[in-house]
Amino acid sequence: MRPIPPKIREQLANDPRMRLCIYEWPQAPNHNCRGRITFEHAIIYAGKQIVEAWATVPCCENHNSGPEMVKEYNVWAALQNITTEELEQRYPRRDWRQLKKYLNQKYE
Repeated sequence: MRPIPPKIREQLANDPRMRLCIYEWPQAPNHNCRGRITFEHAIIYAGKQIVEAWATVPCCENHNSGPEMVKEYNVWAALQNITTEELEQRYPRRDWRQLKKYLNQKYE
């Protein structure tokens, strides 16, 4: 796991959405939250975690590293924070439209 740089950590700390586990959202696959809120780097590109605010989602300990984590859901939650056009421009070697379409059908 890559550490979160101080600038991004401050940005996350100041965002009220980062205080609630994403598994508390209505469309979450399960709501069995336990433990403190931690940050999960949900997106991997070219074999590396993307350490940016948009790609980081708040999860309780149970949903970040516990048996009830659903990685696809974490990815979907992170993709809600960035446009497809921006993804295609910054990370061109992945079919972001297809991924978003698949995950939106599953979790919206």
